[in-house]
Amino acid sequence: MKRAHSHLADVLKIDLDFIPPVEWFREWLFTRAVLLKLYDIEIKKVNVCTSSSGKGLHIWLHIDRKIGDEEKAKLQFLLGDDHRRSAYNNLRVTYFRPYSKLFDVLFNYKFSDSL
Repeated sequence: MKRAHSHLADVLKIDLDFIPPVEWFREWLFTRAVLLKLYDIEIKKVNVCTSSSGKGLHIWLHIDRKIGDEEKAKLQFLLGDDHRRSAYNNLRVTYFRPYSKLFDVLFNYKFSDSL
């Protein structure tokens, strides 16, 4: 399958469908850092906001290097992003490369809280 060039990004965006207790979230974040370290990536900054439904969280993990769309989609899935969203992102980077600027459209608004 022919692939076009990849856009580069240094932010991973994760959609959690519930708001965990604070201690669970801290441990979740620690395990995300451990997972990314396996890929030689470090988290530099974390931003979090409540989803528009008020039932989940949107998390931005700012990382120490730029990665391509395909790697970004895979890492977001591995980090626990909403699986339906991950499936759509995979389709976008695999089949709809000319429209990859729509990638992560869920997160096209400003975040309100920062950790």
